[in-house]
Amino acid sequence: MRLLALGLLLSPAAMAYESPEQPVVFSDEVDVWSAVEFDTGPLPSGSPVTVRFYIASDGGAYTDIESASLMEWPDPLSQSWASYPSGGTLALITDISLNLDLSWDIFGVSGTEPLWSEGLFFEDAMTFDGLLLPQGNPESASVQAAGGSLQSFNFSQSVVTGVEVAFSMDLIPQAQADLAGVRIDNTDGSALIATDFEGDVSIFDVPASHPGWIELLSTYQAQLAATLSLVLTPAVDLCVIGQCFELAAFDIPIDLIDTEQARSFAPVLVNHPLPSIIPPDPSHDFGEVLVGNTLNFELPLSNQGEMYLEGWVEVVGAENITVFPEYFFAQPGETDGVVVSFAPDEAIETTAILRITSNDPRQPELEIPLRGLGFVPEPETSDDGYSYEGRSLGVSGCGCSTSSPWSVSWLGLLPLVMVRRRRG
Repeated sequence: MRLLALGLLLSPAAMAYESPEQPVVFSDEVDVWSAVEFDTGPLPSGSPVTVRFYIASDGGAYTDIESASLMEWPDPLSQSWASYPSGGTLALITDISLNLDLSWDIFGVSGTEPLWSEGLFFEDAMTFDGLLLPQGNPESASVQAAGGSLQSFNFSQSVVTGVEVAFSMDLIPQAQADLAGVRIDNTDGSALIATDFEGDVSIFDVPASHPGWIELLSTYQAQLAATLSLVLTPAVDLCVIGQCFELAAFDIPIDLIDTEQARSFAPVLVNHPLPSIIPPDPSHDFGEVLVGNTLNFELPLSNQGEMYLEGWVEVVGAENITVFPEYFFAQPGETDGVVVSFAPDEAIETTAILRITSNDPRQPELEIPLRGLGFVPEPETSDDGYSYEGRSLGVSGCGCSTSSPWSVSWLGLLPLVMVRRRRG
């Protein structure tokens, strides 16, 4: 009853409808570090004894964005996106292998021996708000990861008695990733609609093959920038009788990768339930109805959708055709109905439109032509041409003597009186 009362109070023109919110997680992973190649080759070139320093790397950037697809109507059916607080995650995972090999080729004897090998694994992650889509000024998420300091070399050489030169080198790996959203592409099976900022609206036509829902394939498009570098920090110390002084220290950056690429996240299938009315008969004819009488017909209103159906019914163009109730409500798979009544008050043809307004975004308004003819019965007449309205015809005597030749027996008039004609 409360639904009925609410429906009668609200105007259909002022109503706005929403399909239930659909949670969506956009995910992406890209192994950007696998493209890293750093190899010094044999140094010094052409020497019978050489060393080779090379780096191999694996891992990359990983992204999850929790969001929600929203759909509303009317005018028109549209979709927008919302985000959850701290619903985004951007992570970096890096696995670096550092290697130093010694090779020789002396008097026909050759070989290679690994001198030093070290592995570095480090990661970092951050959470962010929003969908990183442009909203006047582009937003982006940035995460940085550093592997700390690794002392890769450390040896000393005695120069003279009591004097040593110490050499050491620290290695600091650094990684960074920046993610900026570009747009969300939504395909409804017939058109591609791009959402390029949060809260934007994508407009759809509901395919007739899916009257109860709309199916979208949504793809998050982004731009990813990533860098991976190593910073070598060699240092030379002079040690005299156990006391050391730093002679030199400097940084040698090695850029392993610096890339920027467009990313299409894995497409996500989104289904939004919708109401869908089964159209009733395209027209209705009441036929002939006696003036003063009322003829009713029941109009079923069925919902073949996946969301509740509600609407209003009104008669336009006639006062002697009415509908009750004016509001209807049907859950998915159920049927409600109204009664349309024709009560003619004069013998003329009546035409009108039964207008059905509902929250079905594909068929928001249906119109059914109505027709009815009011009539009154024709006056009844006797065979002698005198009309009467269904009353008995009274006959009195002439007052003459029964012996008079002009007298007429009342029994002779009885067959004539009983002859009637009536409109079928």
